[in-house]
Order: sequence, then structure tokens, then C-alpha cells
Amino acid sequence: MQMTESPKRVLLAEDNPVNQEVARCILESLGYEVDVAPDGRAAVEAFSRNSYVLILMDCQMPEVDGYEATRFIREIEASQSISYAPHPPGRVPIIALTGFATAEEKARCLQVGMDDLLGKPFTIFHLQNAMERWLAVSKPR
Repeated sequence: MQMTESPKRVLLAEDNPVNQEVARCILESLGYEVDVAPDGRAAVEAFSRNSYVLILMDCQMPEVDGYEATRFIREIEASQSISYAPHPPGRVPIIALTGFATAEEKARCLQVGMDDLLGKPFTIFHLQNAMERWLAVSKPR
């Protein structure tokens, strides 16, 4: 299967149409190409077909929530020998998006394989800082 690659392509997994549009506009204004998945199942399918520099994952979605989608994505990464450049082999940063930005929620997100948590509503400044932090961490040395 051919992977579609872009050095600035992100996956936004979000079920709320208003949140999708707001986040997409912010991401595009920052220069990113954006694929939107309306639920966790679609996010896993998009991930299996494309290469992303980063994933923004809503935690509360229908069918397959963000926690389960993250587990599936991490399992796919672990089972494949390919690298999702520019990240360390097989590891794409996943930032959780949630309205419940508590210490307990962050611990749950980290436990399932997410790398960080961004509370909703977020500003362009907070989103940009989180993305830059994780994209800098994942660049090859």
C-alpha cells in the first residue's frame, strides 16, 4: 500500500463539526495540511493509509474513542518496520484534545500512548506551542 507523505501533514480526529472547522482553520493558518477523521475508526483507517507528522486526537468520540484509536495506532506502529519520518522509527506524536484537562485525564492519555494533552477550548498559541514542542522532539538527530 502506498503511503501519502507530506512534511507538514497532520491528522485531526474530532467528531464535532464546529471544532473540526475551527481546528482545521488554525492548522491551515499555521501552514499544515489537514486530514479530518470524524471518529476513532476513521482516524485509524487514515493513519494506516497516510503518513502524518502529528495526530491531534479528541478523546471523546463515537464508535471508537480517542483512547482506543490511540491504542490501535500504537499497535500498528509496533507491528510495522517502516518509519514515519521525520519521527523516530514508527512513532508519530499524538496530542490528546479534551475538555477535561485534569491530572487524571493526562495520566490516562499517557497510559494509552498519547504524548501530551491540550485542553479545549485552546488558543492558536497553545496549539502551536504544543505542536512545535512535539515536532522538535521527534526530529531525527
